[in-house]
Amino acid sequence: MDTDRLRYFCVIFETGSLTKAAEILNISHSALSKSMTVLQDELGLVLFRNVGRGIEATEAATEVYHKSKDIVAKVAKLRQSEVATVKNLRIGISELLGLCFSRTIVDAISPETCFLFNSSTGELELNLIEKKIDFGLCLVPFPQKNIEYLKLAKLVFGVYKLKDLFRAMPSAEIPFVVPTSNVKENPLNLRTSDGWPAQIERNIHYGATSVSSGLEIVNAGKACIFIPKVLAFNINRTRAKNFLLEEIESPLKPVTFDLLLVKHSHTEENQIIKRISKEIRLLCSASL
Repeated sequence: MDTDRLRYFCVIFETGSLTKAAEILNISHSALSKSMTVLQDELGLVLFRNVGRGIEATEAATEVYHKSKDIVAKVAKLRQSEVATVKNLRIGISELLGLCFSRTIVDAISPETCFLFNSSTGELELNLIEKKIDFGLCLVPFPQKNIEYLKLAKLVFGVYKLKDLFRAMPSAEIPFVVPTSNVKENPLNLRTSDGWPAQIERNIHYGATSVSSGLEIVNAGKACIFIPKVLAFNINRTRAKNFLLEEIESPLKPVTFDLLLVKHSHTEENQIIKRISKEIRLLCSASL
C-alpha cells in the first residue's frame, strides 16, 4: 500500500473537502479522487459518501484516519531522518527544467541539503562523469559510458501568450520570443534550445538569452513563447486572472519530450531519487 495515499486521505478527512485537499497537496482534483478510489479498493471499505456537492466521511473512515495518522507521522519521521543523512545533494538541471521543477524538488527534500547546478544540454553527462553532481534532469540525452537514463514523464509543450492578446491576429503573424543560444549537435536533431520543430515556420520577433528573460517579454505583452505546459501551470498558480498565460491554438501537432532522470550507473536509485521522481510525475500529471 502506498503511504502517500494514506497521507492524502488524512488531508481530505481533516478538511472535509476534495477540492481543499487538492489545493493543499498541490495535485489535481481528478488525481486525488482516483487515489482515494484505489485506497478504498485496497482496504475494501467505503471511506467517503457524496452529500450534495460535497463529501461526508463514513464511520469506517474515522477509524482508518486515527490509524493512518500514526502511520503517516512515522513515515514522515523516517523520511526526515533519511534526508538528514544526505549531505550537500547536488542536482544538475537546465534553466528551463529548473523553472518547472525546482520548487517540487526542494519540497521533496530539505532545501538545506539540496544544491541545484545549471547544466545545459550536453553538459549534464560530463558533470556526472566528473562527479560534480549526483544526478540530474534533462530532455535531450547525450549517451556516455556508465550513464543511465530513467524516464520520469512525458513533458508536453505548448505556445503561450498573455491572456486576451493577439486574438484578432492571424497565427502566422503572432510574434515569438525564442532563445538566442546556440544548440549543440544533438541526438534529437533540435535546431533551437526551446525544442520548436525545425520544419514549422514562426514569426521570430525577439530573442532572449534565457527562458526567464523570454517570459519577461511575454509578460510585457510583446510576444508568445514555446514552453512546457507544466511551466505555464506553475506560473498561473501564482497569478491574478487578468495576467494568466493562455495557450494558443497552433498548427503544431502535440510536441512532447521524455523527461529523463540521469545518473551514473553506480548510483543507487535511493528513496530520495524515488520521492523526487514521484512528485515530478504528480506535477506533470496535474498540469495536463
